[in-house]
Amino acid sequence: MEKIYSNILSLIISCIVTYSLIVPTAHIFGLEDSTSANGSVNPSESSQSATTTEQTSTDSAQHVETTSENEPQKVDVANTEQETTKQSEQTTKASSSISEDSISKQSEQTTKASSSTDRTPPERVAKVTVKVISDNQIDLKWTKNKESDINHYNIYRGTKSSFKVSPGVTVPTGTSTTNSYSLTGLKPSTKYYVKIAAVDNSGNIGTLSSAKSGKTKTAASTQTDSPPQKVDGLSVSSISSTQLNLK
Repeated sequence: MEKIYSNILSLIISCIVTYSLIVPTAHIFGLEDSTSANGSVNPSESSQSATTTEQTSTDSAQHVETTSENEPQKVDVANTEQETTKQSEQTTKASSSISEDSISKQSEQTTKASSSTDRTPPERVAKVTVKVISDNQIDLKWTKNKESDINHYNIYRGTKSSFKVSPGVTVPTGTSTTNSYSLTGLKPSTKYYVKIAAVDNSGNIGTLSSAKSGKTKTAASTQTDSPPQKVDGLSVSSISSTQLNLK
């Protein structure tokens, strides 16, 4: 019996020794404190935590790089806006300068044109003569103006000595590029008054001449055919059998 107990005890001791070799003693006897137990980390969990930390570090680095890359872009945008604003201001100034120069040049040209425009009218037409030709025509003649820029002469006519003419408004009866003119299509036995003004190449109309007049001739009477008057005091004398004399 003692041998049996001895064998059982030896078997128990062998089991304890074998188990102690496989499992740490602290686990067997509960000697590991709670702090160590709580502080122990599962290798899988530790690997996941390390991976998460590395991922976070990578994301942070990428965020920093992205932020660093965006900052120059913002600076470039700001610089571009400033350059655009400067160019716009320069364009506005250039346009204003060009407009002012154009207006100034146009004003100068207008001033020069105004100053160079001939505003001096020709002299008054002198020595107008009137010659009655027929019952419907009167010829006019006058002394030619001495100005070199005379373009033509305006002839005005009326049937009253007080007839009014407004140069530039009143339409002339006719014009002539020489110092003579013929009034035609007139009425017989009618007195006509004429005034003449010289016009230069700039359109300036000179002072009207003094009024001159002429009366057309009376229309000639027209003859009509009529029978002869009766012959009185006729006498007949017989000369022969074949002749009579009338007296």
